Amino acid sequence: MLTEIWNQILIYPITNLFLFFHKIFGSFGLSIVGVTVVSRLLLWPVMVSSIKTAKIQKELLPELNKLKEKFKDDKRKLAEAQGQFYKDKGINPASGCLTQILQLVFIIALYSVLRLVLNANTPEAIEKINTALYSGWLHISGAINTRFLYFDLTKPDPYYILPVLSGLAQFAYSKLMNAPLKKEAELAEKTVAKTDDISYNMQQQMLYTMPVMTVIIGLKLPAGLTFYWFLSTLMSLFQHLLIVRGAKKDG
Repeated sequence: MLTEIWNQILIYPITNLFLFFHKIFGSFGLSIVGVTVVSRLLLWPVMVSSIKTAKIQKELLPELNKLKEKFKDDKRKLAEAQGQFYKDKGINPASGCLTQILQLVFIIALYSVLRLVLNANTPEAIEKINTALYSGWLHISGAINTRFLYFDLTKPDPYYILPVLSGLAQFAYSKLMNAPLKKEAELAEKTVAKTDDISYNMQQQMLYTMPVMTVIIGLKLPAGLTFYWFLSTLMSLFQHLLIVRGAKKDG
């Protein structure tokens, strides 16, 4: 039951989307580019919401800073006060991670689709794919070419270029997300320990943990997935810049 729901909501639509772009471009690597663009556009509303939440947090910094000054010698009470403050204001400090969570869910589904489509080299596997397609125009009749640029989409990047690029892109994006919190970081320095600052601590963990994890995981993943992750992170960075610029124009 759960498997069928998972397939209907994510696996089948993504499979159809991939093969739609493959029919248009004739390259599965370019299909990944197309799917990346579509997925990032679908996540646009979530990104806008996350950035608006961050803006609200920034506006509430004066009040939050008073708490940090008041409880700077007692990190336990500071954590409790911060938690109550966020609750009273209707803010979830972890809401900024929603985009990453949705991205992770999508990449898990994407991994299943890539395995299904790129390893379809038997009549049974091809038939399994064709039965999941919404149109006969998308049907495939044989194995799909998995070569793109210098790598095989079904195997890890032999030169580690994609994992490193993905890690650098992730660091740049995390750094961009951290930019509005410089003042908060200065105040965190005044407390007994940085770890007593919920928002600051979460952002710092994301800044360094995500890029490192991206590189480590990318070394083992098929190049197709790592390629998607790199493109998606790059698009996220530019989307963030566009949303912030639009928010500034709106006042």
